[in-house]
Amino acid sequence: MRKILLALMMFHVVTPLWAQVSPQFSNYMFFRQAYNPAVAGSENYVDMTALYRAQWVNINGAPSVAGLSVHAPIKSISSGIGFTFYNEMTGEQRLTMGNVNFAYGHSFRFGRLSAGIGLGLYQRALNGDKLIAPEGNYESGGVNHNDNYIPNTKVSAWTPELSTGLYFNNDRLYLGVGVMNLLQMKSTLAAPGGEAQIRATRTLAFMGGYRISVGKKFFLLPSVMVKTEFKNYQSDVTLLLQYKDNIYGGFSFRGSSSKTKDALVAMLGFRIVKGLNVGYSYDFSLSALNNANSGSHEAFINYRLPLRDKSKPGKIIYNPRNL
Repeated sequence: MRKILLALMMFHVVTPLWAQVSPQFSNYMFFRQAYNPAVAGSENYVDMTALYRAQWVNINGAPSVAGLSVHAPIKSISSGIGFTFYNEMTGEQRLTMGNVNFAYGHSFRFGRLSAGIGLGLYQRALNGDKLIAPEGNYESGGVNHNDNYIPNTKVSAWTPELSTGLYFNNDRLYLGVGVMNLLQMKSTLAAPGGEAQIRATRTLAFMGGYRISVGKKFFLLPSVMVKTEFKNYQSDVTLLLQYKDNIYGGFSFRGSSSKTKDALVAMLGFRIVKGLNVGYSYDFSLSALNNANSGSHEAFINYRLPLRDKSKPGKIIYNPRNL
């Protein structure tokens, strides 16, 4: 039934469909560049993060996504450069996206403000040979959907993408707003008797977080993420408690109202060695799907490579032997 519904939803004769391309991560605060290109180079280190999410475990065809984010400052021109990549599977659909981000920033006494732009390319793919149509014939070992609007083979389409954003940060605070799928480009997936035109939805993402000292060794880390395509809203509100820079734990709630509540998230992370951190989160589903799945799992690993500050001159040693 899932494959039948997917086929009917995806393919109609030249019917435009709308789809959101922005990723869903519970650990959004550690993967900020995926939502805002202005994050690139905002810190004094090379930041590398790899993340994997398995959503709604035990539901056949549920989404899973793997992501990678790398960014670093270019101090000589007060800028930063970064790269994001993720690959998402949902049923027989695949969405692969890569973005190159560039940000220019200016430092003030109270922090740094950056503006960024991201140029990307994404590919939508559908395994048409894995779908099952109500009138299809599959007994002979071949694929015959008996429907000209459902592909018999794997189909795909490449589409360019543009994003932009603003980002402010200092030692305690970060605030940012990013716009993804700015051009709302469409992907065209062809079938023998028609095609589906899938247009990416323009999405705005707001993020913010603050570091609060609690004594000498503990810190509270509240943060928020709000995403909208200007009709519907999704929010994540998170509170973490961190001990020094060694370990943290806390909870997050996803949903903006009683009707849109989605998950309660438990989060835990720790430092393996200096600069290398790992984290894990588990989503307890609160939506109507809670009886059909056993939650969502997400894990990441992050490495931060500090950069040397070349602005300070070295010690001058005078040698008078030739005087």
